[in-house]
Amino acid sequence: MVTIGIDPGTTGALAFLDDEGKLLAVHDMPTLTYTVGKSNRTRISPGLLASLLYSQLMFTDCTACIEQVAAMPKQGVSSVFTFGQAYGVALGVLAGCQIPILSMQPRKWRALAGLKAGNSKDDARQRVIEMFPDWSDTFKRKKDHNRADAVLIAIAGYKSGEVAYT
Repeated sequence: MVTIGIDPGTTGALAFLDDEGKLLAVHDMPTLTYTVGKSNRTRISPGLLASLLYSQLMFTDCTACIEQVAAMPKQGVSSVFTFGQAYGVALGVLAGCQIPILSMQPRKWRALAGLKAGNSKDDARQRVIEMFPDWSDTFKRKKDHNRADAVLIAIAGYKSGEVAYT
């Protein structure tokens, strides 16, 4: 069984673990950018996300663990809406692909992945590099923390033993 970890959002990522907890693949969230007036907007592409999932999981039994998102203090209304929309698109695509879904709050997946409350984004990156040194190039930049989060979310889903819903 493959476990997919998803850090939702337009700068998020997906990670795939095999049934022994080995890292198989890491992908940035597939997005499209379009113009509204004079500004560019980036959103998750449902079609590209579905294609990515099918290409990685053809004929494979799997489950997905996705970070359960919520509004945070001092976050703008527009960014909260965009983040929630990205979460909803990811859930919809997973459901459309008939992949069982486990939604997990950040506090829970971070604890299951071995991170303490208050750890920085860089701590997640360092943890993943320690766990998967052969993949260190994938996580070498500071902005790769979303990739690291996706891996740790997959690990939490793998370790949790909870039943995912469809």
